[in-house]
Amino acid sequence: SIFIILLMSIAIVLGGCDLFSTRTPEEPNKKKSSFVPPTSASIVISNFINSITELNVKCAEGEPHVLVERLVTSAHFAAPAVVCTIDGLRVDWPDGFGLIRASNTTPVLVLRFEGHTPEALQRIESEMLALLQTVKPGAVLDEAAH
Repeated sequence: SIFIILLMSIAIVLGGCDLFSTRTPEEPNKKKSSFVPPTSASIVISNFINSITELNVKCAEGEPHVLVERLVTSAHFAAPAVVCTIDGLRVDWPDGFGLIRASNTTPVLVLRFEGHTPEALQRIESEMLALLQTVKPGAVLDEAAH
């Protein structure tokens, strides 16, 4: 009986994030990314750096989890965005994602943004930062420590 309850709990959590849906197909002849085929280690690193932005927002002790709860309750994104609240607030779009979560080790919010193109990255980052300003006006963004 415990096993069945555990399985049902996992199914409910995973089902709430729409993990098994597919994205809208992209047109094959349209360039949507700054991705360069990886022919060297430096190109692999460049592709990675160009696809993800990670920032931190310093907070008072205990504040990050409170802010994330407020973000989760106030977040409303139109389709095709899909919201997942398992570990903070993650919003997936067909061309990237944005994540704001509380660090478990330091009093900071961790922000990650990924876009398939520089334009998508900019749009996603702007939407998520605008939402952040609603719960922490004047938030100061710092580069991630790693």
